[in-house]
Amino acid sequence: MASWAALLALLLSAFSAAAAAQLDERFYGQSCPSVEDVVRKEMVRALSVAPSLAGPLL
Repeated sequence: MASWAALLALLLSAFSAAAAAQLDERFYGQSCPSVEDVVRKEMVRALSVAPSLAGPLL
């Protein structure tokens, strides 16, 4: 039973490492080059209405 748990843990950690490797900060570079400006403006707008959201969003 313990060997199955160890094998499962090993497989899950391998899959999570592979999933993390797919992240790219330039993902929207071609499809939506202005995404950073849009997100920044909306965050400023949301935080001006509810400044208490700044902490949880970090």
